[in-house]
Amino acid sequence: MRLICLHALTRDRHDFDPFLSRVADLDPLALDALGHGDAPRAERYRLVDYADYAQSLLPQGPLVVYGHSLGGQIAVCLAGREPGRFAGLVLEDPPLLSPLRLDEPSQFRRGFEGLRRVMSNRGKRYQEADWIAAVRTWPSGHGEATIEEAMGEAAAVRRGRQIARLDVEVLTATLDGTYFLGFDPLASLAAAACPVTIIAGEEPRGGAIGPSDLRVLAAEPGVSIVHAPGRGHYVREADPSLCETAVRDLLRGAR
Repeated sequence: MRLICLHALTRDRHDFDPFLSRVADLDPLALDALGHGDAPRAERYRLVDYADYAQSLLPQGPLVVYGHSLGGQIAVCLAGREPGRFAGLVLEDPPLLSPLRLDEPSQFRRGFEGLRRVMSNRGKRYQEADWIAAVRTWPSGHGEATIEEAMGEAAAVRRGRQIARLDVEVLTATLDGTYFLGFDPLASLAAAACPVTIIAGEEPRGGAIGPSDLRVLAAEPGVSIVHAPGRGHYVREADPSLCETAVRDLLRGAR
């Protein structure tokens, strides 16, 4: 049994660096998503394209996948394609049914629109050092604190490097809604035929799963919900112990 880790939109595999030591006994492998980190750029960024690329990198099963946000969506898509290959999924605050609420002026939409404007500005091309300096004062997603205040200098440097390596077209496909084309989350969950744990942040604190979506997901066979009290979308950053426990509890049930 091996643990595969898939990161959120605009992040990369290094998002899991602080977490991997907690699950070192599971031989974890964190992957870059298409258009992120060291992964290649693509003509299209649909979930099915992200899944195609991730599928090409996966080792032999059985596998347990930990996916955060976009990574959770990719994990569901993968498990729906090859149900026998996956022993379970742990999904951290994944917007499966209402993808990041991009049809309304949510915090996610505002953030992605602002980032795309800066990245597309031909008048000033940010370099890695510029991004590192800029993100130090960005909201962390954990209360009012900035990234550097909440998580320290190393996290700010990591976040700046992630943005510097991001293909801006990832944001375009996300904002125009084309990235969800060809993906049916409930059909994929049903086809996956493995236990699924969803770690849900609180919506008022920035969680991506609304109450009605959470009720629909909780009713799906094989799906269990772990609530993260007082946490938002970035549960693992704020409470890694809760996320590690979710992985180990799922593994105990899968064996």
